[in-house]
Amino acid sequence: MAKIRPDYENSWWPRLMQWLKLYETIGIRNAVLHCDSMHERTDLTEDEIYAHNVAVLRQIQELSAGMKIRICLENLGKICRNADPLCAILDQLDPDRFGICLDTGHLNLNDKDQAGFIRKAGKRLRALHIADNEGERDQHMMPFGRGTVDFEKVVAALREIDYHGLFNLEIPGERLAPMPVRGYKLEYIRKCYEYLMGGETLGGLFLEKKSSPRPPQKNRSWGGFDTAFVRLPWWQPHKVRVNRGGRRPEIFLYLLLMG
Repeated sequence: MAKIRPDYENSWWPRLMQWLKLYETIGIRNAVLHCDSMHERTDLTEDEIYAHNVAVLRQIQELSAGMKIRICLENLGKICRNADPLCAILDQLDPDRFGICLDTGHLNLNDKDQAGFIRKAGKRLRALHIADNEGERDQHMMPFGRGTVDFEKVVAALREIDYHGLFNLEIPGERLAPMPVRGYKLEYIRKCYEYLMGGETLGGLFLEKKSSPRPPQKNRSWGGFDTAFVRLPWWQPHKVRVNRGGRRPEIFLYLLLMG
């Protein structure tokens, strides 16, 4: 929202609404949005910056009335550093129209308490940007590399709140390799995902006992292209697949890593 002000004549408003309508048309149900840090406004207090963001979001809420798409606010660096300010913003908005997106890479540069963020967000958590870094800059690396995010704790906390939203790997930092190596990385990422999700045949961390299988879930919309390579419930590793042709719903991860 860096260019948006509470005035519909601003050229960004029609553009934003055009994108939201397009997303809804192609079946996306959760769109991720950054709040405005207003870093150029040194005369404003942090409370005034948050008040501005709430005013803009209320206008988006009004202009998108009747749409089914949900706006998920992402944790950032200068503002919305953890779940507390995001929850405070959402307290002032329609709970059916707004949610939270956890970016694990961003959080690793600030608060670092991934499990605490997830528990605080609770049912408001609707989307994930899964990425790793070394705690110094936003490197967008895949899990279990040089980064310092504890993804075992992330997944454990997601299970704790019974999360069923998007599981999106945002890892463009892995593109700096020859094309064949990128293909090997895709296979490695798939194996990491299977390991995190668990399952007795995979030797994972979070085993589902065969004697007490997880109950079947109702049909859900998994958010179209923003689901990376997970369209089915994120806890079903045996159904995860990597589509190297770049077709939906795998296109987002494919483009980030292979593009």
